This record gives sequence, structure tokens and C-alpha cells, in this order.
Amino acid sequence: MKEAIRAGNNGEQSWQDDKGCLYRTSDGNKCAVGCFIPDELYTLEMDDMNADGNSLLQGSGAYKIVNQFDLLKYMPINVSGLEKMQGAHDCADLKKVTDMRDYLSEWIDQNVEESEGT
Repeated sequence: MKEAIRAGNNGEQSWQDDKGCLYRTSDGNKCAVGCFIPDELYTLEMDDMNADGNSLLQGSGAYKIVNQFDLLKYMPINVSGLEKMQGAHDCADLKKVTDMRDYLSEWIDQNVEESEGT
């Protein structure tokens, strides 16, 4: 799980000024959940839905994206865990977080049991 985050995230929040937090930015950086979306299945529609104010990862959003795009089998933890991890990514205090990969790895260590996918 941490390996996928280290491979998919460049150390910064996956953010684009005109759209906010994205599953994947134009330079290829991926958010917490975006790191688990296979490249061949990712579509711009996933982020366009997010930009329209219909956040896919708030409330039942993680459920929506993994089911709408049939991604559940690629996710290392349950939907509730995905929502919490994405919330940690989206709401990180960027004045204190110097590397998003380290921050998310710490979050995983504190919140995900080894049997769930660390």
C-alpha cells in the first residue's frame, strides 16, 4: 500500500488551482486514492466529476467512484478507509507536511491494520 503511494505521488498534494484536489494531475501526480487506480482505467471524467462540486470522496464518495468505475478490486482497504485516507490527504496542513508520501505512510501506520494492506 505504501509502495503504491510512493510510486504514484511525487511528495506533494495532488492539486490543480482551477479544479482543486484531483485523483491525477496533468503532470501525473496522484492523490491518495488515485495511487490505486490503474493507469489503463483512469479517465478524466473521474476528476471532472470532482471539479463539478460533486466530490467523489466525501460522504459516500469513495463508494461512488470505486463502484461507478468498477475499481473496488484494485483498492487495498475498504471504502470507509479510503474516505478517511483521502480526507487526510485533502486536509493535510501543508505548512507542516513536507512530503505527502511520508505523511500518508504515517497515516497508514496509525490507521490501517497490517492485515488490511500495509
